[in-house]
This record gives sequence, C-alpha cells and structure tokens, in this order.
Amino acid sequence: MGYITNLNELSLLICEQYMPDVKVAVDITLGNGLDVQKFLPYIQEKLIAIDIQQQAIDVSKERLQKVLSEEEYSKIEFVTDNHVNIDRHVDRVDFVFGNLGYLPNSDHKIMTKSNTTLICLDKALKLLNPNGLLSIISYLGQDRGQEHRSLCAFFESLDSKQYKVIHINPLNQDEMAPTLFLCQKLYDEPSQERGVF
Repeated sequence: MGYITNLNELSLLICEQYMPDVKVAVDITLGNGLDVQKFLPYIQEKLIAIDIQQQAIDVSKERLQKVLSEEEYSKIEFVTDNHVNIDRHVDRVDFVFGNLGYLPNSDHKIMTKSNTTLICLDKALKLLNPNGLLSIISYLGQDRGQEHRSLCAFFESLDSKQYKVIHINPLNQDEMAPTLFLCQKLYDEPSQERGVF
C-alpha cells in the first residue's frame, strides 16, 4: 500500500469520486499547469484555466502541449485575467480548483491576495451546479497567514444546509505546510425573481 505524500495527491484522490459527472471545470490559478494536467483526464467537455500572468499561460501551454494528446489539449481554454473575473468566462461549472500563492520561479510579489480570492470564491460558489465541488489549497506561510485566515472565516460562514466544507490541515508537518479546503454545494439558492405566490 502506498502513502499520500502531499495535499495535491489527497485532493485528487477525494475529487476523483466526483469526476464522472464533471463536464466543465475551472482552474482559478493555472500556475505551471500541473493541476490542469492532473484533473483534465476527468473533465468531459471543457477546462477553463485562468491566470493573471501571461508568463504562466505561456509556460503552461508549452508544457501541456508536450504531455497531452491533441484531444485532451483541445479541452483547455486559457484565459489571462484575474480570477476575480471568473464569472466573465463561465456561466455554470461543476468543479473549481486552485492552488493559491505565487507562480514558482517567478516574482513572488505577484501572488493571490485574500480580497480578490474571496470575491472569486463567492462568485465560484454561485456558479457551481448542485453537487459541484470546490477544491482550494492554501499556504499558511504566505502573507503571514492572512489569506488562509480569511479563507477559514469565509468557509465557516457558509450555510451548512447548502454547503458541506472540509478543511484538511496536516498536524505533524511544518507549520507553514499547505492546507486543503473542499466545499461541496448541495443545492442552488432559491431565485429571488420567482416572487411570492
């Protein structure tokens, strides 16, 4: 029996259980494209890969073209934009994932920030189809833990009848080790436009 070496592997192991139903997915932090490569085989139709840095898009395109088949690669739509604009690029989605922080081997001043990340996640939850899943890896060591604390508060505030949230935090690892948030949406909010009858 093998063992889990990091949260990326654990995230895939858990998310695989939901993948048969995933038509559309969004990676809100493309980075070097490793997460796209990991999840793409489970996506039926389209994976939208967003990153604010053109460098990330270019590096990922080049790398993914080498390791994916033409059919797999054709499922990816690359978007250079801030993840806060997720709603400009998709109407409904089954799976949203992100690995927060900064692009490896790049300017560490360019990183995800709690204010835009929370706006993005709020929009992502509204776009998620019922039974859709959100998977976010966060780093305690980044920005003195501000983004991580904001994420904890955000997920704790969600209606427990509408969302189920799990936070996986390795206890015997480096205190700056990454943590994993998984959030499943159970149903859509009733439309405000239906009125009262």
